[in-house]
Amino acid sequence: MKQIPNGIGLFFAAAASLPSPVGAQRVNDNAVAQAADAFGINVGGENLGLYDPGNVRGFSPTAAGNIRVDGLYVDRTGNMTSRLVNGYRIFVGASVLGHPFPAPSGIADYTIRKPGEHDILSVAANVDDWGSRFVELDAQLHRVLPGLGLAGGMGLYRYDQWYGGTSHTFSSALSGRWKPGSGLEILPFWSRIDDSRDEGLPTLLLQADAHPPRTGHAHRFVGQHWAKARELVYNEGVIANAAMGQWQLRASVFRSIHDIPISYSPLFLANDDAPVAARSMIAERNQSSNATSGEVQLSRSFSEGKRRHLFYLAAWGRDHRRAYGASDVADLTPGPIDAPAFVAEPDFHFGAQTHDHVRQLTVGLAYEGLWTGVGVLNLGIQKTAYQKTVAAPTGELPKSSDRPWLFNASFGLQLLPRLMLYSGISRGLEESDVAPAVATNRSEAPPAIRTRQVDAGLRWTIAPAMTLVAGAFRIEKPYYGLDHDRMFRQLGRIRHQGLELSLAGSPLKGLSIVGGAVRLDASVAGHEVNSGRVGRRPVGSSPLTVIASADYRLPAWQALSVDANFERDGRRIATVDDRLHLPSRALLDLGLRYRLSVLAKPAVLRLQVQNVTNSFSWDVAGSGALQVHQPRQASAKLSVDF
Repeated sequence: MKQIPNGIGLFFAAAASLPSPVGAQRVNDNAVAQAADAFGINVGGENLGLYDPGNVRGFSPTAAGNIRVDGLYVDRTGNMTSRLVNGYRIFVGASVLGHPFPAPSGIADYTIRKPGEHDILSVAANVDDWGSRFVELDAQLHRVLPGLGLAGGMGLYRYDQWYGGTSHTFSSALSGRWKPGSGLEILPFWSRIDDSRDEGLPTLLLQADAHPPRTGHAHRFVGQHWAKARELVYNEGVIANAAMGQWQLRASVFRSIHDIPISYSPLFLANDDAPVAARSMIAERNQSSNATSGEVQLSRSFSEGKRRHLFYLAAWGRDHRRAYGASDVADLTPGPIDAPAFVAEPDFHFGAQTHDHVRQLTVGLAYEGLWTGVGVLNLGIQKTAYQKTVAAPTGELPKSSDRPWLFNASFGLQLLPRLMLYSGISRGLEESDVAPAVATNRSEAPPAIRTRQVDAGLRWTIAPAMTLVAGAFRIEKPYYGLDHDRMFRQLGRIRHQGLELSLAGSPLKGLSIVGGAVRLDASVAGHEVNSGRVGRRPVGSSPLTVIASADYRLPAWQALSVDANFERDGRRIATVDDRLHLPSRALLDLGLRYRLSVLAKPAVLRLQVQNVTNSFSWDVAGSGALQVHQPRQASAKLSVDF
């Protein structure tokens, strides 16, 4: 059992002694009912929608640096525990109207857990049919001292993963809300995730023209028990909000630390008909990534009749340092890909590390105009200064720097009382993906890249509780990926264009629905494509993704609601030459919520079966690199608000 810090333990003891709240903290979590659109939301640890922080329109907001916390810029090096954040929402298309500085590839905006107006202690316990189990505690004290409230949480997890490996995680968080005076609010926060004894997900590497097997190592551990990784993640900082009449000042400072003392990546090199596969293990030690970031944002609003004007002046920046490259690859004896074959731990000889350092400062000016019954206009301009230095074992590499002017412009035109036309254009300077573990230059990060996006569409409020969004988009940026030698480098220029559809709301009492689709035309251009070494379609892309979710609260039995989630992906590109495609797949999840009382307190029992049909499929982890997708899993979770 992990030791609980004394301060946090006293905090939960105090919360448990308080009277019952009026309201609820955990029992009302429901992603389907709370989704405003189909573009992506996380509530209570459940993801829903077409997109997530790792994928928006085929690109990653996380890799690009488009993460926000309560609307403010943050350079996040590791995941934030759900003990600290309530979840996230993806802003893309029409939903970015009203955001002063939108970004190509979309924005993932997380919300910090804050103490509310009541004192609550929430407890949740979860088990599944693979043997995983966890317990979570979240509490809030609305008045610890005059003007000061606290919220915090702890989670203890034992995961039995779908591929047979296990891991143990302890997470904790503490946040506060201090209101020292009228119009002033200060929100400090701190969180920690300790993931230990993590047995990694194996990766299957396909040789030249090999095809992936139809079965794999789903829920069978085919790695090595001595290969247990460890990682620590800290996210901490403070947000301040000050309202001064028509002026508002927002400021933040974030510190994000991600340390990986040791990590392992099991690899299998498979042929079509071979009963066994060549095996190896990648080991890397003392990886670290730490970043200090923040934003200062000053806004001024004024109105004239039906028109409202809002001006923003903001500056945000980051200082990010990484250490990586102390790694080695050891060959293991051949073994099957779907059965255990354990060997003794080899001697690893770790090389020297590479260090990189990124500094970036951006200053921006934005305008938002709202005209009731007419529409909305957003304009913005930014000047950014970017510099990256890399110190490799062979010596310091040339510095990379860029100082572009960036801009964004978007509008929403009210064609009818319930119908809006929107369109926008934006330019950005973003980080590219980091080289994956299977790359020969694993963990290497390319310099920042310039991106551009245009999109347009319609938002139709079909009924007061139903909204339809239909749009088109086009994004262009340099394309980095694995070549035939598994070197992660620029392979050309990539263009994603497509159509997206979202329908969300409540068409009748008790029923909530979320449906969406993305039709994606992804293509690569450049010398490598012309020479035939790189295919025209990028690795991992799929031409069509469809999702549909519903939650129905039974009218004759209000305590019970049933839900379903369906997702279908079209065929996915699996190799850099575009010759191997994974087949399309369809996944179905079913669940229910039963609301009850435990010790006279509100509670909910959540039962869910994911991948009900136990469909077997592979996920693309890189060119010719595959990982087995999660098979069927049944879980039960009980949450109680005391």
